[in-house]
Amino acid sequence: MNDEKPKSIAHRNIPTWLLLPLLIVIFGIPIYLMQKGGGSTPRTTTASAGASCSGSCRVRASDVTSIPVTTTRGAWADAAADPSGKVLTALIVRGEAFFIEQGTQVSTQGSFTSGLTGIREVLILDGAMIGRRGYTRADWIVK
Repeated sequence: MNDEKPKSIAHRNIPTWLLLPLLIVIFGIPIYLMQKGGGSTPRTTTASAGASCSGSCRVRASDVTSIPVTTTRGAWADAAADPSGKVLTALIVRGEAFFIEQGTQVSTQGSFTSGLTGIREVLILDGAMIGRRGYTRADWIVK
């Protein structure tokens, strides 16, 4: 009689050589989608929406499915300075950036200028990242 129980999927080990390509695919797809349409940053739906929106708002940018958010202003500056998206990928892997979906409700916390683009500190009010704080482009925040 065979006393060995078959291993379930949860008990199988993923080979370590597969982890890096898997991470590249997971984080590379959102970056590719952000850059789709010819630009390295999404076009906005409202030109000055971030400046006029305070309190509870939503995030929106055209031609993307996810909006990047960084955990510090410095991380945002680093990501914005790199049109290739490699810095953003590294920030995500280190836990210093994440994505939120279009239309996610946020509460704005402040306004800062980073080069030519204003950024806002936001508190995520719904979705998968609820409760997290971070920084994103001010013109991606609309009422």
